[in-house]
Amino acid sequence: MHMEIGNLAEWVTGLAELAAVLTTLFFSFYQNYFDRKHKRGLAARSLRTLATSAMDSLAVAEEAGVPLTYEAKSADRSYHLFNEWLRIKTIVADPASEPIIDAANEVKGILDNCTSMDRATRQRVDKILGSLPR
Repeated sequence: MHMEIGNLAEWVTGLAELAAVLTTLFFSFYQNYFDRKHKRGLAARSLRTLATSAMDSLAVAEEAGVPLTYEAKSADRSYHLFNEWLRIKTIVADPASEPIIDAANEVKGILDNCTSMDRATRQRVDKILGSLPR
């Protein structure tokens, strides 16, 4: 039984098709990686902004003589926005955002339990926020 190798044009065509398939696969995986990285960075930036805004707002309320009770925190617009963002992010979470959600839950726990926006509280939150990807 004799098998023909084929002419040069067929080989070149076959190699070009193989290169096209490999290029398509590479760009598909790269785009997926880039999208996940972008979403994770966006979530981290949102968490930093919202948590900082909530801390600043609670500090202003405390300076105005408002005790940081559950009711006072619930009435605070920035704190409420942070909580709503976390609730929505948890519902629509993708696996890439899980570390961000875990960090946000840690921040929420600290803010929920604090009775004062003192330096130690800010440092605990800043340490968590500093560990997030940029």
